[in-house]
Amino acid sequence: TATDHKEYGGLYSPDGQYVVFQRYSDTVCRNNNILAKNIKTQQEFQLTKTMAAYGSYSFSQDGKNLVFIESDNCDKPITQKQCYKLMTMDFHKALKAPQSPDVLVECKNSRITAPKWLNNNNILLAQEFSNRWKLTSYSITDNNSDVIYELNSGNIISYDYSMKDDVIALMRVHSDDQQYLDILKSDGQLLSSHKIELPKEIPANRFIYPNFTPYSSQLIFSTGRQLFTLSYEGKVSNISLPLSEPMSSPIFHKNGQRLLVIKGHYDSDIALMSLS
Repeated sequence: TATDHKEYGGLYSPDGQYVVFQRYSDTVCRNNNILAKNIKTQQEFQLTKTMAAYGSYSFSQDGKNLVFIESDNCDKPITQKQCYKLMTMDFHKALKAPQSPDVLVECKNSRITAPKWLNNNNILLAQEFSNRWKLTSYSITDNNSDVIYELNSGNIISYDYSMKDDVIALMRVHSDDQQYLDILKSDGQLLSSHKIELPKEIPANRFIYPNFTPYSSQLIFSTGRQLFTLSYEGKVSNISLPLSEPMSSPIFHKNGQRLLVIKGHYDSDIALMSLS
């Protein structure tokens, strides 16, 4: 993509033929549409019928459906300002005409984020309980969520899911202020946990957000000007690829030969308002 709009959240479709991404509104910075682009023809498709505050998304294993979060102002009576809906949409239908997504579950008393479609057709989510984030698995069939992983101390930073290996890579910060990588089975069983050995060029207090690669036991992340790999044992290695501009959120194509990244600076502004 190469427009004047802010475009974010790039993700390859499972067949590698499309890139799905978000294009944000010029007037309401939270709102966006979800679009897809055919890599070969460069044809662009608007998937969502109306603009809203859509979050990150994930494909079902067969590539037929997308799942994502929509947040909006809550109606009374509830305990929080924002309500969160877990939405799903038929991807193939949306390629023919923009669709209105279907609601799977609505959360008015807790926050949910970062859905990942699991191999067992459940949806992995981070859900907030009493200001603590936990991993939950939502069953579409039973319309029920179960907590599969929680921390006794520290906080969840981010996570990614590998359909190929059926494992979760979870980044967390411990009570010692150090970052750790936990490798979990999709049911939440802990397989390994290692402290991240950050190199000198990465500040110790900077969080990293790795994603899976097609290569065994290896993840990838960006610090903006540099790409790094991360092993399951927490070891970080520099990728010798100089970047002329900031690039973030690296995502691999299924063939393992291409990377999708977000290029450029985040365009922030300063506003002046009256305190009265």
